[in-house]
Amino acid sequence: DGVRKAAKAVLGRLSKLRDDHGPRAWAAGSAVRTSLYFKHRDFFDDAVSALVATGQVEGESIEYQGTPGMQYRLR
Repeated sequence: DGVRKAAKAVLGRLSKLRDDHGPRAWAAGSAVRTSLYFKHRDFFDDAVSALVATGQVEGESIEYQGTPGMQYRLR
């Protein structure tokens, strides 16, 4: 299903980020979304919500140049 595949893709992207930048590295939600295969992007919000709810991913509200957003990292 789409949410499951998108969640797997998000975990893969955050895992690569952790490997490249260290275990506590944050990624902007918009950057993670745009890095996904286009078919997974429609399921991004549901996938990230499920990953946060299950404790696999940590999310934090941010503001960048006056625009609200979210950032994520693996737990």
